[in-house]
Amino acid sequence: MRSFGFIALILCGLPFVGTAQTVDATIDRREILIGEQAVIRLSVNYPKDRVPDVLFPDPANHLPEKVEILSTKSIDTLETGADVSTTRMERAFTVTSFDSGYYAFPPFDFVINGDTQRTEAFLLKVKTVEIDTTAGPKNIKDIYPVEVTWKDYLSIYSPYILGGLGLLVAVLASIWYIRKRLKAQREKPDFEPTEEALPADQMAREELERIGRERIYTRGLVKKYHTEITDVIRDYLESAADIPAHELTSRQILQRLKYSGIGEKEMRSLRELLVRADMVKFAKETPGEQENEAAILQAMVFVDGTASIWLNSENEKDDSPA
Repeated sequence: MRSFGFIALILCGLPFVGTAQTVDATIDRREILIGEQAVIRLSVNYPKDRVPDVLFPDPANHLPEKVEILSTKSIDTLETGADVSTTRMERAFTVTSFDSGYYAFPPFDFVINGDTQRTEAFLLKVKTVEIDTTAGPKNIKDIYPVEVTWKDYLSIYSPYILGGLGLLVAVLASIWYIRKRLKAQREKPDFEPTEEALPADQMAREELERIGRERIYTRGLVKKYHTEITDVIRDYLESAADIPAHELTSRQILQRLKYSGIGEKEMRSLRELLVRADMVKFAKETPGEQENEAAILQAMVFVDGTASIWLNSENEKDDSPA
């Protein structure tokens, strides 16, 4: 019976084996001539519904001696798999070498959710250019005269002409702007009424109402729509709860709020809101209209349910005797 239970436990765990993150390092050419280029791609494959916290390795720390990096691209997110259920983060960089030989690239170390995963090592062969020593010297070609036309002069001096015109326009624009500012200052009253800053929760509600009215996701701006909502929530957290939300990931924000006294309803709304926004930004997910509308409601629920916790406690501190 124990053996049967152990086998059943293994079989139940099999569906989750394919959902783990996998890392890979590939090179498009295993053999190049001196000075030619090869592209190395570092990638992480993970399930679309679970976005990991990934720290890519620094390519400069994994280069063999006499191999140089020519260019490095930023990290890109791509969908893979026939059912588009897997997402890949990829970073590519171009290398070359001016010395022939075999160069072994060591494994690249990724840090995923705090754990280190290592790729396979690979080899790059750099060949020298063979010179035909049996062929004799070649005759020097005669110098051919080239006729210079007005188009040639234009191609040479056009940058200077355009630069002079651009400088003239910039000077005229600066003079116009300075005169306008001076005129505005002369007409400006000596005293201006100051506006009191609105409470953090009221500012957040007004911004969310504006976003809800504009509904920019109906014009294809889904990513910008969810980014604006989460930015409002991050501004609210920084102002009301003194949390540097713009410097934290979604997971770090939820961890900071875990024991802050917020109700389960508000935490659930915030978690669904942040996870959906991350899926839109990093996994290129396209939510339906109901999910887009739900994002505003979840943000409102979070602000309404937490304002009494942070803002009331702040008012009590201000009203308390010194």
